[in-house]
Amino acid sequence: MKIVKKIALGLLLVLVLLQFWQPERPQLETIAENEIVFTSTEVAGIVQKACYDCHSNQTDYPFYAYVSPLNHWIQEHVEHGREELNFQEWNTFSDKRKAKKIHEIVEEVEEGKMPLESYSLVHSDAQLSDEERKMLLDYFKALE
Repeated sequence: MKIVKKIALGLLLVLVLLQFWQPERPQLETIAENEIVFTSTEVAGIVQKACYDCHSNQTDYPFYAYVSPLNHWIQEHVEHGREELNFQEWNTFSDKRKAKKIHEIVEEVEEGKMPLESYSLVHSDAQLSDEERKMLLDYFKALE
């Protein structure tokens, strides 16, 4: 029993110490003329609520994004999402890259891979209804 208490105390101490090690959350500059402009305000709203936390420079970090070790996992997802697609850098992409990204958006949304299930579970407003999913797909397919 004493060993279990020592292990538990050791784990608690490690978790407390981890709180002092926070990942860097770079504030990326947003240049308005580089941002995608949606011709549909409905689509813009859907993309902002379901995609922008990971696919823009405007990440809204909830309180738990500051709790270790979860914070490192979340920041890794944000950085990867921005690398894959950043809607606020859209107009810096070549036409070929834009076409590829549009195709990938359609594919990911059709297959239900985006938004990520792990993100949607915690952010219920990011869960896409069938109507929202269809609206996104129709919009981006028209751009293909």
